[in-house]
Amino acid sequence: MSAILEFRTAPGKPVLRGHAFFWSVIRELGAEGGLVSVHAVLQRTNRTERSTVADYFRRLEAAGIIEDSGERETLHKGRDTPLYKLLKTPLATPRVNRDGTPAQQGRGQQHMWNVLRGPESRGGLTADDLALRAATEEIPVSVHSAKAFLKRLNAAGYLAQVKHGLWKLKPAMDTGPLAPLILKTKVVYDQNLREAQSPLEAEEDRP
Repeated sequence: MSAILEFRTAPGKPVLRGHAFFWSVIRELGAEGGLVSVHAVLQRTNRTERSTVADYFRRLEAAGIIEDSGERETLHKGRDTPLYKLLKTPLATPRVNRDGTPAQQGRGQQHMWNVLRGPESRGGLTADDLALRAATEEIPVSVHSAKAFLKRLNAAGYLAQVKHGLWKLKPAMDTGPLAPLILKTKVVYDQNLREAQSPLEAEEDRP
């Protein structure tokens, strides 16, 4: 199932929601043995339902990335909420299904982004080159997906054209290790900067 990403933020402003943002807060609060709660992450977001954050916590717990510490945080009106500790702290946002198994969606874009950031792309890559280098036995990447990815990144200003059909990533647009998300509205959302091109509601399109 595709992820619905709602943006109500002016262009160039941070988007404080979504799994990538939740994970950045969890890593920050859980660093050096710190404990983190759904409530603490929710307080850092804007326009996010508690159930959305809680669902991501359940996925991480099922995947063995976090675990219930047994401690509780007391909220207003005497309610308490579980405090979790981190067991693993990958930089990349964990993408996991509800049963804790790794999610395959979005990994093709991540593989292509890794290639574009690497030394193989310095002289430029065609869509065929990108698909070939990004594909693995587990994660196939079609030439069609590579063409679409290059087209959208170029439209968003990420790429420089070496010559017709040959592209490379602009050094200034290497914003970090997380792949920009290409949404079904064809808007590019940068997970590293947490910025979208325009305020909208969009569905993530993940080859």
